[in-house]
Amino acid sequence: MSQRSKATQAAVREAFERLRQNGTPVPRITQDAIREEIGGGSYSSIQRHLKPLRDTHMAEQEAETTASDDAGSVGDASLPDSVARQIVELRGTVDQISNSISNAVARALDEQASNENRRHREEVERVTRNYQHLLQDLQERHQTATSELEQLVVESEELASLREQVPELEAQVARLTNDLEQLQRDHDHVSSRADDAERWSDHLSKTTAELEAKVDQARVAANEAEKQASEASAQMAAAHERCQTITSERDNAITGWRQAEARCSELHAELQHAAQENAELKRRTSELADAKAAAEEARVQTEAELRETEARAIKAEARADAAERSAQQLDHRLAQLIPTRRPGARKSKTAASNRGEPDAKSGDA
Repeated sequence: MSQRSKATQAAVREAFERLRQNGTPVPRITQDAIREEIGGGSYSSIQRHLKPLRDTHMAEQEAETTASDDAGSVGDASLPDSVARQIVELRGTVDQISNSISNAVARALDEQASNENRRHREEVERVTRNYQHLLQDLQERHQTATSELEQLVVESEELASLREQVPELEAQVARLTNDLEQLQRDHDHVSSRADDAERWSDHLSKTTAELEAKVDQARVAANEAEKQASEASAQMAAAHERCQTITSERDNAITGWRQAEARCSELHAELQHAAQENAELKRRTSELADAKAAAEEARVQTEAELRETEARAIKAEARADAAERSAQQLDHRLAQLIPTRRPGARKSKTAASNRGEPDAKSGDA
């Protein structure tokens, strides 16, 4: 982006004027020369600002050349029209070829570089976004799994504490059962004693009710502890399965990340290849510029040869006119030198010719 901002209209105009002042011909002021002069810039922007300047200066030079040719050919109205048409057509063809080559090269370079850079940039951005989303999702899952694992650890500790209390409760139930059996035996032993029976009966009923209540509470606590132990075991199994799932997803994410790294490396290699192709295109552009300069030199040389041919043709026509005037003057002098013949002499000449005798003047001649 920093290079594109350099190819402004003012910068291109200043570079164009500097190159002209340094003695560079207008046809040799190419896009590469302007780009090197301003230190960068897009080929399309340079071509957009350079073409009007070159066309203007080329038109001025052509007008000056036409004016000088017209001034040199004053009075030479006999120049062939075919030669003049060929000169005009040749100039137009050379200008069209130069403009077509410049425009085609600029468009090809800009389109290829823009497409390659945009495609690689979009691919890198897409891979980066996918990797960031995957990494963020993995971090969130890891945090969730860590929280669940900590909760399960706390519940496991509570379950272990309850499991440690179960044997004690079972021992209390056993002791209470033994006490109940002992009381029952005592009740059987003292059943013969009527007076003590009522007292012991009331006391035993209370104690029995209390013991039964304690036994029921112990059984309820044991059942609850067993249920909690089962639930905790199920939760631990689910947590273990969840950990395995998260581990598998983490492995898949690491694999995807490695694939993304490999894709980034491939994209980097493609970017380097695109840079090499861009350098090759620049080299070809330089070769085309040289070819264009050579064509321009050939055009200039052709125009010089055409002008020389025109001058030779004019000189030849002038010599022909001079020769014709000399011939006319010679005929006039011959007419003056030849005397007027008498009729008798003509008759004798006719008779001599009929006899086959040569004419005296003819023989002298």
